[in-house]
Amino acid sequence: MVGLDNKNFNPMKILKPLLIFIVIISWLFNYPPSLYKNLGGPRIWQNPPIPPEVKEAQAATSILYPNGESTAGNNQFTYVGDSTNYTNLQTNDGDTTYADSTIGNNYEHTVHLDDTTASGTINSVTVYLVLKYPTGSGAEDLGHMVVVGGTSYDLALLGTCAEFDSTSDYAAYSCQMNTSPATGSAWTWAEVDGMEAGIETDVMTSAQNITQVYAVVDYTPAESDVTAPASVSMSSYQLGGVGYNDYTFAAGELVAVVNAGASGWSLTVSSTNMTGAKNTITNANILLRTDGTLATEPTIITSSDSLTGVTETASGSYSLDSTRTIVTASVGNGIGTYNTRPTIRVNINNYGTYAETDTATLTFTVQ
Repeated sequence: MVGLDNKNFNPMKILKPLLIFIVIISWLFNYPPSLYKNLGGPRIWQNPPIPPEVKEAQAATSILYPNGESTAGNNQFTYVGDSTNYTNLQTNDGDTTYADSTIGNNYEHTVHLDDTTASGTINSVTVYLVLKYPTGSGAEDLGHMVVVGGTSYDLALLGTCAEFDSTSDYAAYSCQMNTSPATGSAWTWAEVDGMEAGIETDVMTSAQNITQVYAVVDYTPAESDVTAPASVSMSSYQLGGVGYNDYTFAAGELVAVVNAGASGWSLTVSSTNMTGAKNTITNANILLRTDGTLATEPTIITSSDSLTGVTETASGSYSLDSTRTIVTASVGNGIGTYNTRPTIRVNINNYGTYAETDTATLTFTVQ
């Protein structure tokens, strides 16, 4: 019987946070019984000399552009240019397309912004206005306005960002919100989806031309974690046999991906060489075996969540001298828990010529 030990490493986080577990596979090579009476129990490599690597989670951004008119009634500017709708405010194209305030006080104009498929912790939402005054001496008391949950918020009135003056050249004016103006608490994705952004005017001495409105969501992506079993047992191999041994992780030895985000993921595996006191089997002779079908051997992938967009690597045997993909989930899919029982083959003949316990390290990574 073969024992397997586990070395737990700290989470590695690269863009999408990664959690890596190290699994130690022990293989006992036996001579035919006629050559010996008792080799004793297998020994387990308890502390593989691979230092943990920890990297901090890194923030990501999602940019939201106008995709519709205000549903809150904030539409007091007039569109000028090729289009006569919100598309005038999607790009910074100067005087080609814009929205004109004319001269008037207490005007409000917002546009509906894109929803996002991102997930994780929202750090801030920053809204941008690109505008100028075309004629006159300038403007005073301009401010950012957002609509969250159907309610309009004057960000200057809330004290989030001060009012500003425009200039005769197009320039970008931003306002960063670390919390939601609706609640004063951390932003939720439900609040970001359906949000509107734009301008409010108190006192104007000149008309204002707005050529672009957009928002940037700064967030830390949701974690995708992979966990591996603490130990597995593999059958021994008798020297002089078929030349290889296959092992499919048992039902209680799942490599599980738990994913909360919608940006997709891949589960990969790599291996070190398999070594003992005398044997060395290179990792080119340690193989991942797949058949391209989720629920059947070799390599079994199951989930109680949707399997739409979840794909096992095409049928084949892939040497683990480089990182190999086991299963992938496309963008918008793979949300939930996905269990994998990998099938590993070790080519033994000509490499494992001594009866002993040999070990290798498999590294499973989700990214």
